[in-house]
Amino acid sequence: IIAKLNNQITKTYSQNCRVDFGSKACGIDVNSYSRSGRIEEVISKVKFFDPIRIEPKSYFNYGIITFLSGKNKTLSFEILDFTEKIITLKTEPPFELIKDARYKISPGCNKSYNECINKFHNILNFRGEPFIPTYQETLVDY
Repeated sequence: IIAKLNNQITKTYSQNCRVDFGSKACGIDVNSYSRSGRIEEVISKVKFFDPIRIEPKSYFNYGIITFLSGKNKTLSFEILDFTEKIITLKTEPPFELIKDARYKISPGCNKSYNECINKFHNILNFRGEPFIPTYQETLVDY
């Protein structure tokens, strides 16, 4: 009877992709999407401006930034938001951000069908079921 508990009963379905971005199953080489940059202006402990960023809004959301110089050299952080050449880190680095610090930045993936198609052109490796209906509670007034 215990052996039966180890058997998979059903498959998991999701509207979003179930694989890790950049993994073998994903098929995306994250390094090919990575870019370099430099902090031009520090705005806060987690936010800075880089005028050379030309990518669209949210392009680097969920991505990773690794500092190549400065006090945070070799440290990596998740990106919370990218809007109008301003990068916001999800967590505060241990050392303050400094002007002219260089970095390498990679985009992230929100695991949606649209992002897979439009941002990465990778729909063949999408591991989700975007067209399954979702549960929505219907309120009926009697």
